[in-house]
Amino acid sequence: HLKPVDMPAFCFFPTKEPTGLHYIIQAPFLLTDSRESIKENTAHNTRMLDLLGDLASKSIVFLKKIGEDKGNRLVDDHILSIIPYKKPYSWSMCAPFYEDTKKIFETESVLPSRKGYTSKPHAYWSVSSKMTDLFSNEQLEQLCGDPQAKWAFPSISRDTHGSLTQDGRDIREFIDDVTHQYLSESDILNKI
Repeated sequence: HLKPVDMPAFCFFPTKEPTGLHYIIQAPFLLTDSRESIKENTAHNTRMLDLLGDLASKSIVFLKKIGEDKGNRLVDDHILSIIPYKKPYSWSMCAPFYEDTKKIFETESVLPSRKGYTSKPHAYWSVSSKMTDLFSNEQLEQLCGDPQAKWAFPSISRDTHGSLTQDGRDIREFIDDVTHQYLSESDILNKI
C-alpha cells in the first residue's frame, strides 16, 4: 500500500516549506535568499506547481495500472490518506494538486470499488456502510438500471463522514463531487 508522508518541498535539497501534501514534491523552484523557502507569487514557481499538480494527478492513473498489472491494488479507499481532498480556501501550494486530482477522479475510471474501478457516471456512494455489504455491485446495477453501476469507496460510508469533524466534512464533499450520487436505504427501497 501507498503510505502518506509529511515532508517539506524539495529543491534538490529539502526546504523548510511545508506543502500540506502527503507525498514528496521536488522541482527547481526559485527560493528565497536563505534557500529555506519557496518564493511566492512568481510565474516560475506557479508554473512548477501547476506542472507538479498535473504530474501528481496523472500518476493516479499510472498507479492504478501498475497495481492491476502486479495484482496489488495501489489505488483503493486508502488513497484518501494520500491525495489532497481538502478544497483550499485561499492561495495555497496545494491548490493545483487539489484541482488536478479532483479532475482525474471526475474524468477517469479510478474510483475504487470492491472489484476494480469505476468512473463518475457509474459511481454510487453508500450512505450506510451496511448497504455495500448487503447489495453487491450486480444488484446495484439492477436497482439503478445502470449496467456499469458500482459502489465507490465501499469501505467509507457517507454517514460516518458527516458533521463530526472538518476533515470528515472535507472527505464527504470530495467524494460527493467525484461520484454520480449517494444512495440511502430509502433510495434503495424506493427503487425496489
